This record gives sequence, C-alpha cells and structure tokens, in this order.
Amino acid sequence: MAHYRALDDFSLPQAIMIPHFRSDNTALLETMITAVMPYCGVIVLSNDPCFSQTFLSTLPLQEHFTLIQTKYDTPWIRDRSPLAVARGNEVYWYIPSIPNMKRPFDDKLFFRISKQKRGKFPIRGLSLGNLIVGDKGVTFSTSEILEHTHRPQRHQKRLGIRRWIIFDRFTHESTGHADLYIRVLSPSLIAVAWNLSSKEDRNKMQKLIYKIKRLHKQITVLKIPIRSKKEQYASLLNWIQLDTHIILPSYTLTRKTDKKKTKALLSKHGFTSRFIHSPTLKEGGSLHCLSASIFV
Repeated sequence: MAHYRALDDFSLPQAIMIPHFRSDNTALLETMITAVMPYCGVIVLSNDPCFSQTFLSTLPLQEHFTLIQTKYDTPWIRDRSPLAVARGNEVYWYIPSIPNMKRPFDDKLFFRISKQKRGKFPIRGLSLGNLIVGDKGVTFSTSEILEHTHRPQRHQKRLGIRRWIIFDRFTHESTGHADLYIRVLSPSLIAVAWNLSSKEDRNKMQKLIYKIKRLHKQITVLKIPIRSKKEQYASLLNWIQLDTHIILPSYTLTRKTDKKKTKALLSKHGFTSRFIHSPTLKEGGSLHCLSASIFV
C-alpha cells in the first residue's frame, strides 16, 4: 500500500509561480521571472494581464511561461500555496487555511485557480513558509506553529511527514517562518541562518544544529551568514532553489563578505548561485515568500 510523502524542499518543481503587478517591487518580481526562466517553467500570476503580457513579450523562451489572470491582495503567495504530497504516482495538494488577515482574495487564491486534487489542511494557521520538508519526510517548523495548534505532530502522517522538528524562533524575528531559518539543499546537506548580528540567535540556531546532527551524523550543515537590525532580518536563505542553481536575495544589511562566503560555501557543494537585490527588508520576506513551488 502506497504511503503519503510530502515532497521535499530541494525537488525541482514543474513550475515556480510568481506574481506580477504594478508596485514598488515590480522590478524585483520581473528580475525573479527572468532568473527562474532558464531553469524551470514560470506561472505568472497577474491582476493586469495586459501589463504583464507587455513585459513577457520582451523575453525569450516564451514556451516557459503560463499567464494566469486572477485577483489577489498581496504578492506574498508562498504562505497560501499548497503542500504537495505524493502517494504512488499521484500528487495531492493540501492548501493551508489561514486565520482572517483581511486578505480575502489571497485566502481563496489556490482554491480558485486550482484543478489539482486537494484535501483539507488539518492545521489552521500553518503558513507554508513555516514548513520546510527535508529528505524522507523530515520536516522543520519554528515554534510559531504552536501558537495555532497543540501537538501538530499528530497530523504528520496525513501530511506525509515522517518526523517533525520544531525549533525556537529568533528573538526579534517577526514572521516565525522556517524558510528564513533553514533550507534543505539535498538529502545530506542543510543550510541554516547564522546571525552575525546576534549571539543569542546563534545560540538558538546551535541547538537546532544539534537536533539535525542527531538525525544523521553524516549530514553537513552550512552556516549561511545573515544580518539583522531589530525586527529586520536579512536572511539569504529566503532563496529559490532550482536543482543545483540557487537564486538568493541580498539586502541593504547584507555585506559583500557575506555574499562572497555564501557563494563559496554553495560552490564547494556543487551549486551555482546568483544574487538579486531585494528591497523587502521591512516586509519580513523575499524571493521564497514571493513565489510558490508548483508540483503536479
């Protein structure tokens, strides 16, 4: 009998969905689209198809794009995006149920545009940004999840999760979303946010590293340098991974030495990388939060 298996963080999706609309971040979204395009299909989510089509018509590889017209409140689509769970050769979606944040179009986005088989998400309030799935269903979430549900591990079998590791969030980080803290690059390689601005945060991350090492002594942990200033966290880990290519954000707090060290760490393990300037520091997220991985 086939078991459920949540698809891992490092699997190459069929497409990356990226919103596109007129805003202060239009240039960032367009750079994301062009950066993803050579490696993966791109679903452009637009509330102004004429505006989006004008931009897309200037790009090569037209066959890599699909344009979907729909309404949404914000571009932060990761948290409403579906968790993809495989059973045998089929893929099911579990679409999160988010508490009322006065974002009605965002709340219904993936219900509205999807024809994929989907089930009811058993945990209300779990954003997909706070669910990082590793090899063989080992999954990471910050303690923010405990604000929404008691003992979330009781739902893990239904979600295709084998083991759920919940760790302490950083002292001042406001989102509590795990995609700022940890990413799984391969079955034997995990990256964590190593905050050079806070010893307290580094101590908390060291405790998570101990938990990771207890899983498997052969796992390599990369300490990716990040910076913070009060509630602003310039996490380079909010990246988009496309097989062995990593598209990373950089911020006003990011130093050249941090980028150089991160690039060298990733290159040592066979990854190429590209940095994109992200003017979203005050908004608590970046490239990963502004996109969705689509598995079908």
